This record gives sequence, C-alpha cells and structure tokens, in this order.
Amino acid sequence: MKKFKSVLFSLVLMIFVTSNVFAGRSPLIEYNGKIIKSDVAPYIKNERTMVPIRFISETLGYKVTWDKDKREVGISGKDTEISLKIDSTKAKVNGKELKLDAPASIKKDRTFVPLRFVAENLKAEVKWDNKNFKVIINDNKGQASSIIDLTTEEDKYVKELTSLQGDLSKSMKDLKSSFFENAAKLSDADLTNAYERADREIRATLDKLKVLDVPEKFKASHQYTLKASEKALEILPGLKNSILSKDEKAAKAFIMELNDFQVKLQEATDSFKAALKGEDYKVQKDIEVYKDQKEKQNSTTNLLQDKTFKNIIKNL
Repeated sequence: MKKFKSVLFSLVLMIFVTSNVFAGRSPLIEYNGKIIKSDVAPYIKNERTMVPIRFISETLGYKVTWDKDKREVGISGKDTEISLKIDSTKAKVNGKELKLDAPASIKKDRTFVPLRFVAENLKAEVKWDNKNFKVIINDNKGQASSIIDLTTEEDKYVKELTSLQGDLSKSMKDLKSSFFENAAKLSDADLTNAYERADREIRATLDKLKVLDVPEKFKASHQYTLKASEKALEILPGLKNSILSKDEKAAKAFIMELNDFQVKLQEATDSFKAALKGEDYKVQKDIEVYKDQKEKQNSTTNLLQDKTFKNIIKNL
C-alpha cells in the first residue's frame, strides 16, 4: 500500500509542485516598476510571501508602531489603520476584524507580515510573477489600472468575498497537506477524515457565497467565483478515489480535473480584479489556448504528455 501511495503521489503531486519549488529562495519585490530591497530578505512561508512590516509599510507611505507589551504592530496613514498581533491569524483593519492566511511573526528581530494582506489593505495592487519569482506591487497613484471608488454596498461585498476566498484557500491547503505532504504518515482512515472535513468546509463556504448580496458591478465576476468553488467540490471525490482505491487511471483523470479547477480559479481572480477596476473581463490567451487544446485531445494520457499543454499549465 505504501509503495503504491508513493508512486501515485508522485503522479498527482506534479500539479502542486510549482508553489514549493522555490521554498528556500527569497522572492524579488518590484514596486511601481522598480526592484526594491530590504536589509532583511523576504521569505516564503505556507505559500505566502512574508516581508518586514516597516519596509513595506513605509515604502507605501504609512507609519509603523510597535507595542512591546501587547506584541502588537500597527500601521497607520491616509484613511487606514491596521493592527496585527504576533502569532495571531486575526487582524483589524479600520476596527473590523479580518482573518489572515499566515500570522505576523518575528524573525531576526524583525516583524514579518503577509505581503498581500497588508499591501491590498493599504490600497495597493499585488501580483505574483511565478516565472521570475517576483512580487509586483503598484500603489495605484494616478494609474489607469487603479481600483475605482466603491460604494458602501460594494465595499462590504469585497470584504465578505475576500474572507470567504480565504476560507476556501485554507480548506484546499489543509487537504493538500494531508493528501500530499503528510500522506505517507497517515492511514486511510486519517485521509478519509481529512477529505470529509474539507468537503464540509467547502460546502459551507459555497453556501455562503451563493447567498451573498452581490452588487451589479460584481455580478459577472461572482459567477466565475461560484464556478470555481463548485469545481473544488466536484474534484474532491476524484482525489479520494485515486488515492484510496489505488487507481492510477483515476489519478490521471483527477489531474485533468484539477487543471480545470486551477483555470476556473484563475478566471475568477482575473474577472474580480477587472470588476474592481471597472473594466470588462478579458480572458487570458493562455486560458483560451488551454481550452482549445483540451477540446482537441480525447486521451487524458496524451494530453498530459502534450508539450504545449504543459507550457500552458506552467504559465497559469
């Protein structure tokens, strides 16, 4: 059983490898078109880029305070106040409590925080360039790509959606940890429990997404979000069956379904960002090519070996 698991995990794991390949390497940070450097290098933890809080906050024009007794760091300026407590996954933005994917932490006598959470709540746009292992930050000042002003209703939706997306991401990350990173240590019963827990959590998140009050601006992008969440539920049985039933054919089919989920997730992300900017959503060329290649291929095995297909997945 363990030998089979090792072989099968190697097959399925390939789709997850890209997020961990550079785990020991410090990512570059580009701000408004220029590479910026801190005296203490950022690092990757649990798939999140962690940066020195004073470095990133002051770069964006905000002040940083530190309460030693409470072990709490504060960011303030313009119309935003953020407070984060060390080793806590909770933060406050203008008095409202939000959930973090990764807690603030102290390393080499510096306070590190998850870059995306802080930058986006300081109204900066953040992108990840996987090819160059680089975080790209634009502060939206006078840029055509800036996020347009939101109404109270729209702002409420964005915050609720972001929180639910974080819940979905955590559920998938926990499942990945059980079925891949720790799979060799777990019994079939443990894996089944992990699967059932993820299934419950994702269903609960999807139910909440379905009843959100969606402003007109986000109605189209919300449909992409629902499709991605529904796809997450749809692929779970394939993961369970491919591993627990020792079925290599099922594992290959699951990889294809997982690719579809990644594509739908990318579409949800891109369409949401377009809606934030008040722009029409335009499908990435890579996604169009992916769908075209998939339609042309009837064999899962052949498609998995197709070089064009592999390049598309790598880019996405």
